[in-house]
Amino acid sequence: MTQLSDNSLIETKEKWVIEKYGEKVSFTRFLGEQVHESYAPVSQEVASIYAVAIVQGFQPPRCLNYLDKLAG
Repeated sequence: MTQLSDNSLIETKEKWVIEKYGEKVSFTRFLGEQVHESYAPVSQEVASIYAVAIVQGFQPPRCLNYLDKLAG
C-alpha cells in the first residue's frame, strides 16, 4: 500500500510474471508498473515449487536441496 499526503491509503497492484525459456523458468514481481524483484532462472521442477509458494502468499524459497539418494 502507498500512503498519500492526506493520510489516505491506496493499494499498489502486485503482479508476477513467469517466463519460460526452453527448460528454464524465471519469475519477476511488479509493484504497480515497476519491477520490485526478479529471480534467476530455475528448472521447471523448482519453478513449480516457486509458483505454489507465490499463490499461497509466500516468497519463493531461497534454497531448495534435493533429497540424498539412497545407496544400493
